[in-house]
Amino acid sequence: MDDIYAITIDNKEYLIMKEIINKDVKYVYMCNEDNPKDIIIRKVVNKDNKNILVKIDSQEEHELALKVFEENNK
Repeated sequence: MDDIYAITIDNKEYLIMKEIINKDVKYVYMCNEDNPKDIIIRKVVNKDNKNILVKIDSQEEHELALKVFEENNK
């Protein structure tokens, strides 16, 4: 059985569903533990030698992250 990791964002627990690397960018796909329709995507950036999750920069990048997820789950 795989380990399940949770992250608190805006006082909500999100479960990590998948992590996908696309062209040196790691996207993290998460769903709200209490509401599976509440899904967010973040990307990992290195800041001060620490990996942190940040919001996606633009609508275009958000659409790319969704496309990457869809292609990865065919």
